[in-house]
Amino acid sequence: MAKLRKAATALAVCAAALGGTVGVTGSASANPGQWYLQRGQTLNPGDSLYQDVPNGGYLQLIMQTDGNLVEYHHFGSTFWACWSTNTWGRGHTDYVTYQQDGNFVMYDENTKGVDWESHTKGVGGTIVNMSPLKNTADNGTVRVGMIFVGNHLIGDSGCVY
Repeated sequence: MAKLRKAATALAVCAAALGGTVGVTGSASANPGQWYLQRGQTLNPGDSLYQDVPNGGYLQLIMQTDGNLVEYHHFGSTFWACWSTNTWGRGHTDYVTYQQDGNFVMYDENTKGVDWESHTKGVGGTIVNMSPLKNTADNGTVRVGMIFVGNHLIGDSGCVY
């Protein structure tokens, strides 16, 4: 998995260097044009990360205003949800942050409670990103856009290809 992660990150860096459409929208603490989150950075409601897919289309990870963190695959004029935290309806005050300890956590601004977390405290790596490569998941499905928190793959993330 570590080799897969390194290859995915290297390809993403190359895509960005070649002018791929990658970036953050909205008021996230991440810098404009960034396709990943570093430790200490946050996606607020309405903020997104984008990552090109080599054969066309792009991936979007958005902190929706309904409190759900969702990954979408866009291709032409169509798009579909591939993965989510299933936290919709929790309110427009949720935000997700990649903590210094390595955990990727969604908080409710009002209650300061945790609505979702990746359980990656102490895991190596320094970014949250979506792999633009096709990969085979543990269950045998071929996916694009698998979400990595540091060196850890998030469950069934990514879009079945």
